Amino acid sequence: NNVHDTKLLADRIEAIKETGAEEIYLDGGYYSEDTLNKAEEEEITLNFTNMTGTAPNPDKLPITDFEIEDNVIKSCPMGKKPVVSYHDAETGKITAHFDLRECRKCEHHENCPSRKGRKSGIVVITPKALAAAQTRKSIKENRKLNTSKRAAIEGTNSALKRTGANELRVRTLIKTRIVFGLKVISRNIRYFAGDFRRKRRRGSSVQKQA
Repeated sequence: NNVHDTKLLADRIEAIKETGAEEIYLDGGYYSEDTLNKAEEEEITLNFTNMTGTAPNPDKLPITDFEIEDNVIKSCPMGKKPVVSYHDAETGKITAHFDLRECRKCEHHENCPSRKGRKSGIVVITPKALAAAQTRKSIKENRKLNTSKRAAIEGTNSALKRTGANELRVRTLIKTRIVFGLKVISRNIRYFAGDFRRKRRRGSSVQKQA
Protein backbone atom coordinates (compact mmCIF):
# COMPACT_ATOMS: atom_id res chain seq x y z
CA ASN A 1 0.00 0.00 0.00
CA ASN A 2 1.16 3.53 -0.71
CA VAL A 3 -1.34 5.15 1.69
CA HIS A 4 -2.10 4.56 5.36
CA ASP A 5 -4.51 1.77 6.37
CA THR A 6 -6.85 4.32 7.97
CA LYS A 7 -7.28 6.14 4.66
CA LEU A 8 -7.89 2.87 2.81
CA LEU A 9 -10.70 1.98 5.19
CA ALA A 10 -12.22 5.46 5.23
CA ASP A 11 -12.25 5.55 1.42
CA ARG A 12 -13.73 2.05 1.12
CA ILE A 13 -16.31 2.07 3.93
CA GLU A 14 -19.23 3.03 1.64
CA ALA A 15 -18.40 0.25 -0.83
CA ILE A 16 -18.05 -2.22 2.05
CA LYS A 17 -21.51 -1.20 3.31
CA GLU A 18 -22.97 -2.08 -0.11
CA THR A 19 -21.89 -5.70 0.39
CA GLY A 20 -24.22 -5.96 3.38
CA ALA A 21 -21.42 -5.95 5.96
CA GLU A 22 -22.47 -4.94 9.47
CA GLU A 23 -19.20 -5.61 11.32
CA ILE A 24 -15.51 -5.47 10.42
CA TYR A 25 -12.67 -7.05 12.42
CA LEU A 26 -9.40 -5.12 12.24
CA ASP A 27 -5.95 -4.76 13.70
CA GLY A 28 -4.78 -1.58 15.42
CA GLY A 29 -3.35 -0.08 12.23
CA TYR A 30 -6.85 0.82 11.04
CA TYR A 31 -7.85 2.77 14.15
CA SER A 32 -8.48 6.49 13.87
CA GLU A 33 -11.20 8.93 14.84
CA ASP A 34 -12.01 9.39 11.14
CA THR A 35 -12.54 5.66 10.51
CA LEU A 36 -14.78 5.42 13.59
CA ASN A 37 -16.90 8.35 12.40
CA LYS A 38 -17.14 6.99 8.85
CA ALA A 39 -18.17 3.55 10.14
CA GLU A 40 -20.79 5.11 12.43
CA GLU A 41 -22.27 7.01 9.49
CA GLU A 42 -22.59 3.73 7.56
CA GLU A 43 -23.89 1.84 10.64
CA ILE A 44 -20.94 -0.56 10.61
CA THR A 45 -19.35 -1.76 13.86
CA LEU A 46 -15.55 -1.82 13.92
CA ASN A 47 -13.99 -4.47 16.17
CA PHE A 48 -10.28 -3.96 16.87
CA THR A 49 -7.74 -6.43 18.23
CA ASN A 50 -5.34 -3.69 19.26
CA MET A 51 -4.73 0.06 19.06
CA THR A 52 -1.93 2.27 17.90
CA GLY A 53 -0.78 5.33 19.83
CA THR A 54 0.29 5.93 23.39
CA ALA A 55 -1.48 3.78 25.96
CA PRO A 56 -3.14 5.65 28.83
CA ASN A 57 -1.55 5.75 32.27
CA PRO A 58 -2.71 2.53 33.99
CA ASP A 59 -2.58 4.29 37.36
CA LYS A 60 -5.23 6.80 36.28
CA LEU A 61 -8.96 6.07 36.38
CA PRO A 62 -10.25 5.60 32.81
CA ILE A 63 -12.73 8.18 31.61
CA THR A 64 -15.10 5.35 30.66
CA ASP A 65 -15.68 4.91 34.42
CA PHE A 66 -17.53 8.24 34.43
CA GLU A 67 -21.26 7.99 33.80
CA ILE A 68 -21.95 9.97 30.64
CA GLU A 69 -25.44 10.46 29.27
CA ASP A 70 -26.73 12.86 26.59
CA ASN A 71 -23.30 14.50 26.38
CA VAL A 72 -23.13 15.41 30.06
CA ILE A 73 -21.34 13.72 32.95
CA LYS A 74 -23.88 12.37 35.43
CA SER A 75 -21.44 11.09 38.04
CA CYS A 76 -17.79 10.23 38.66
CA PRO A 77 -16.51 6.64 39.13
CA MET A 78 -17.25 6.93 42.88
CA GLY A 79 -20.85 7.93 42.25
CA LYS A 80 -20.47 11.64 43.11
CA LYS A 81 -22.61 13.98 41.00
CA PRO A 82 -21.03 17.13 39.52
CA VAL A 83 -22.04 20.61 40.56
CA VAL A 84 -22.47 21.40 36.89
CA SER A 85 -21.78 19.64 33.58
CA TYR A 86 -22.08 21.02 30.06
CA HIS A 87 -21.30 20.17 26.44
CA ASP A 88 -19.59 22.38 23.87
CA ALA A 89 -21.43 21.67 20.63
CA GLU A 90 -18.68 23.26 18.52
CA THR A 91 -15.72 21.25 19.87
CA GLY A 92 -17.65 18.28 21.28
CA LYS A 93 -15.94 18.62 24.66
CA ILE A 94 -17.78 17.52 27.79
CA THR A 95 -16.89 19.42 30.97
CA ALA A 96 -17.93 18.83 34.56
CA HIS A 97 -17.12 20.61 37.84
CA PHE A 98 -17.09 18.59 41.07
CA ASP A 99 -17.10 19.83 44.65
CA LEU A 100 -13.38 20.13 45.47
CA ARG A 101 -13.98 19.34 49.15
CA GLU A 102 -15.56 16.01 48.17
CA CYS A 103 -12.73 15.33 45.69
CA ARG A 104 -10.09 15.79 48.39
CA LYS A 105 -11.79 13.17 50.57
CA CYS A 106 -11.90 10.63 47.73
CA GLU A 107 -9.58 7.60 47.83
CA HIS A 108 -8.86 8.17 44.12
CA HIS A 109 -8.00 11.84 44.56
CA GLU A 110 -4.43 11.35 43.30
CA ASN A 111 -5.21 9.12 40.31
CA CYS A 112 -8.39 10.86 39.12
CA PRO A 113 -8.19 12.40 35.62
CA SER A 114 -9.74 15.60 36.97
CA ARG A 115 -7.81 18.86 37.06
CA LYS A 116 -7.82 20.53 40.46
CA GLY A 117 -9.02 24.10 40.16
CA ARG A 118 -9.29 26.73 42.90
CA LYS A 119 -12.84 25.80 43.84
CA SER A 120 -13.63 22.59 41.97
CA GLY A 121 -12.31 19.42 40.44
CA ILE A 122 -12.63 19.85 36.69
CA VAL A 123 -13.04 16.99 34.24
CA VAL A 124 -12.76 17.70 30.50
CA ILE A 125 -13.40 14.87 28.04
CA THR A 126 -12.79 15.39 24.33
CA PRO A 127 -14.57 13.30 21.65
CA LYS A 128 -11.21 11.87 20.55
CA ALA A 129 -10.25 10.80 24.09
CA LEU A 130 -13.69 9.31 24.75
CA ALA A 131 -13.69 7.33 21.49
CA ALA A 132 -10.20 5.98 22.22
CA ALA A 133 -11.14 5.03 25.80
CA GLN A 134 -14.33 3.27 24.68
CA THR A 135 -12.41 1.38 22.00
CA ARG A 136 -9.73 0.27 24.48
CA LYS A 137 -12.45 -0.93 26.85
CA SER A 138 -14.13 -2.89 24.04
CA ILE A 139 -10.78 -4.45 23.02
CA LYS A 140 -10.14 -5.56 26.60
CA GLU A 141 -13.60 -7.08 26.98
CA ASN A 142 -13.73 -8.78 23.56
CA ARG A 143 -10.06 -9.48 22.75
CA LYS A 144 -10.46 -13.26 22.42
CA LEU A 145 -13.48 -13.05 20.11
CA ASN A 146 -12.07 -10.23 17.98
CA THR A 147 -8.70 -11.96 17.59
CA SER A 148 -10.30 -15.25 16.56
CA LYS A 149 -12.52 -13.54 13.99
CA ARG A 150 -9.64 -11.57 12.47
CA ALA A 151 -7.34 -14.60 12.44
CA ALA A 152 -9.89 -16.57 10.42
CA ILE A 153 -9.82 -14.24 7.43
CA GLU A 154 -6.04 -13.90 7.66
CA GLY A 155 -5.79 -17.69 7.51
CA THR A 156 -7.85 -17.63 4.32
CA ASN A 157 -5.55 -15.01 2.80
CA SER A 158 -2.54 -17.13 3.76
CA ALA A 159 -4.07 -20.18 2.06
CA LEU A 160 -4.67 -18.18 -1.13
CA LYS A 161 -1.09 -16.92 -1.13
CA ARG A 162 0.16 -20.51 -0.96
CA THR A 163 -1.71 -21.27 -4.18
CA GLY A 164 0.04 -18.49 -6.10
CA ALA A 165 -1.98 -15.39 -5.19
CA ASN A 166 1.24 -13.55 -4.36
CA GLU A 167 2.45 -13.68 -7.97
CA LEU A 168 -0.38 -13.90 -10.47
CA ARG A 169 0.71 -14.72 -14.03
CA VAL A 170 -1.74 -12.31 -15.62
CA ARG A 171 -2.12 -8.56 -15.91
CA THR A 172 -5.07 -6.11 -16.09
CA LEU A 173 -7.92 -5.90 -13.60
CA ILE A 174 -10.42 -8.17 -15.43
CA LYS A 175 -7.94 -11.06 -15.87
CA THR A 176 -6.75 -10.68 -12.27
CA ARG A 177 -10.34 -10.85 -10.97
CA ILE A 178 -11.05 -13.97 -13.02
CA VAL A 179 -7.92 -15.81 -11.89
CA PHE A 180 -8.31 -14.76 -8.27
CA GLY A 181 -11.99 -15.74 -8.34
CA LEU A 182 -11.03 -19.21 -9.60
CA LYS A 183 -8.52 -19.55 -6.76
CA VAL A 184 -11.24 -18.71 -4.23
CA ILE A 185 -13.58 -21.28 -5.79
CA SER A 186 -10.79 -23.85 -5.68
CA ARG A 187 -10.16 -23.22 -2.00
CA ASN A 188 -13.86 -23.59 -1.24
CA ILE A 189 -14.04 -26.89 -3.14
CA ARG A 190 -10.96 -28.21 -1.33
CA TYR A 191 -12.42 -27.18 2.03
CA PHE A 192 -15.80 -28.84 1.50
CA ALA A 193 -14.23 -31.91 -0.12
CA GLY A 194 -11.84 -32.23 2.82
CA ASP A 195 -14.69 -31.82 5.28
CA PHE A 196 -16.68 -34.49 3.43
CA ARG A 197 -13.72 -36.90 3.56
CA ARG A 198 -13.34 -36.32 7.29
CA LYS A 199 -17.00 -37.11 7.84
CA ARG A 200 -16.68 -40.28 5.76
CA ARG A 201 -13.63 -41.39 7.75
CA ARG A 202 -15.43 -40.79 11.03
CA GLY A 203 -18.48 -42.66 9.75
CA SER A 204 -16.46 -45.67 8.55
CA SER A 205 -14.56 -45.92 11.85
CA VAL A 206 -17.87 -45.98 13.74
CA GLN A 207 -19.12 -48.76 11.44
CA LYS A 208 -15.96 -50.81 12.01
CA GLN A 209 -16.29 -50.43 15.77
CA ALA A 210 -19.93 -51.56 15.56
